[in-house]
Amino acid sequence: MRATITLDDDLVKVIQARTHAASFTGAVNEALEDWARRLRVDKIKATAGKVHFDGDLSGLRSLELKKAQKMKVRRSR
Repeated sequence: MRATITLDDDLVKVIQARTHAASFTGAVNEALEDWARRLRVDKIKATAGKVHFDGDLSGLRSLELKKAQKMKVRRSR
């Protein structure tokens, strides 16, 4: 999308330096991607404590450990 906007030069330079973006467009895109990611993370965090889990957590953990051990054995061969 093309748009004509006025940006704070100092802010764009900070983003450009930290992301190593080659252009102002790249810096703005990096900032927008980061902002969108943070919004998704905040949405997930908002569900904390609101999901009821009625399963066997210790059983799931032991299955995960067994799976990890099998993967280790396969890699060591």
